[in-house]
Amino acid sequence: MGPDGEELFTVEYDGLRDGILCELANGGACDDATQDGYAWTGFAAGNPVCDVVYGRAPRLNKARDVRRAGFLPGRTVCVDGSVSFPNKSDLTGVNVVVNGSVNFNGGRSTVDDTVLVTFDGGINMNARSVSNSRLFSEGPLNYNGRPTFEGTTTLATGSDVTFNGSTRNNDGVSRLAVLAEGSIRFNGSADTWGTFVSGGDFTQNGSSRIYGGVVARGTARFNGSMIIDSGVDIANPDLPDDPGDAGSAGFEVVSVR
Repeated sequence: MGPDGEELFTVEYDGLRDGILCELANGGACDDATQDGYAWTGFAAGNPVCDVVYGRAPRLNKARDVRRAGFLPGRTVCVDGSVSFPNKSDLTGVNVVVNGSVNFNGGRSTVDDTVLVTFDGGINMNARSVSNSRLFSEGPLNYNGRPTFEGTTTLATGSDVTFNGSTRNNDGVSRLAVLAEGSIRFNGSADTWGTFVSGGDFTQNGSSRIYGGVVARGTARFNGSMIIDSGVDIANPDLPDDPGDAGSAGFEVVSVR
């Protein structure tokens, strides 16, 4: 329960993933009835979500190979396997659904207005910037380097989220949601406008400032300087209007202004 006895938002990755796949299939938002009637049909030709289907991962050695393989604006690329994007990859306006893991090599890739969804795998990010995108990872979501988040961006996982390095989106406009069924760990500094919801522990190692909020089902540990300004409204479509609107009891809310 929250401090006032309200029930709190719980992260349910399968529901989040199925919701975004329904949106891709229908070309827009899905109401409850539409989502209830939607079923993922697998990684094969004829799936209404997929514009391009790979039975195994395409070979992407250089940034130019990404566009040649069909990862283009307006397309949804489905891969029955794992995908590794080379350094300096540019994913703009593309949707990627993978039956495995997604890896970014090098630290100079950009992800803009893009959806990444994984089944049975994680996402290992090393992109220098992510803007107006949604990254949904069945397995662990690891972010290395010094990313900048812009616009309205969601990182969601059925496992844990780990940030290794500093993160920032301190422009006062960006709205980041980090949603984990497992734990969230910061190994580095953060200067971020966002809401962090963890089904496990929330651990911060370093000096950070968060404008938004932290919700943890487990223990919140701050091993360093931490300031949380909870007087900021984080408007992100993957969050309820109020984190106390939905979910199950048992969360500890950490909100220090």
